[in-house]
Amino acid sequence: MKDEMYYRLNVRPNPNMSASQFWQTVVHKLIYDNECKIIQADSEDLLFADSFSRIEYALVNDSFKDVTIKDYTFSRTFQMSDVIYLEYSNKKLSPCWMVCIPIVWNYLVES
Repeated sequence: MKDEMYYRLNVRPNPNMSASQFWQTVVHKLIYDNECKIIQADSEDLLFADSFSRIEYALVNDSFKDVTIKDYTFSRTFQMSDVIYLEYSNKKLSPCWMVCIPIVWNYLVES
């Protein structure tokens, strides 16, 4: 039997998104924002942070505060080891590629 994280990443990350919507959003955020921060809420749902403040440290985990999802701001601070934080920067890749991503994604899912 697959574990809970497998289910969250491949079937339903949260009550409002399917896995395909979730991964399309990851790619969109990476291309347009050059970063994507995913937190696991107390309910174990995977959610995208719309905004946050990152505090960088040299020798210990970075932390994130003022994490906001839609109109809710978490009062706690998240440690780097407790989130999925992705960064991407490719100056040769323009946002116009977003037109192709749903087509490619649907091809991969249906294959």
